[in-house]
Amino acid sequence: MMWKYSIVVEGTGIHVKSDEKPMIGFYANRKLWTSSAEAAIDKAKALILEDWMHGGYRDANTGSAPMLRVESITPVSLVWLLLTPSQKSGYVFYPDTDS
Repeated sequence: MMWKYSIVVEGTGIHVKSDEKPMIGFYANRKLWTSSAEAAIDKAKALILEDWMHGGYRDANTGSAPMLRVESITPVSLVWLLLTPSQKSGYVFYPDTDS
């Protein structure tokens, strides 16, 4: 049986230039259909790493590959399931506060 999960992942160790301070980390929320919570975590991390290693952020990142940590994982309710699409991209970045 497939379940839908919302997984919030934090990524650190990156370095992306911005107009003001460099971005050194991000949060990403992935909403995915999988067979278990463990599979959802693995799939979310794989999608994020693919984006950073081979996708759109590869050239922008002058730091290391992101180190990923799961902030939360939540099974999605039926109402939320019907109202929200799967989410497989997008980031909220945070800056280096020391520079």
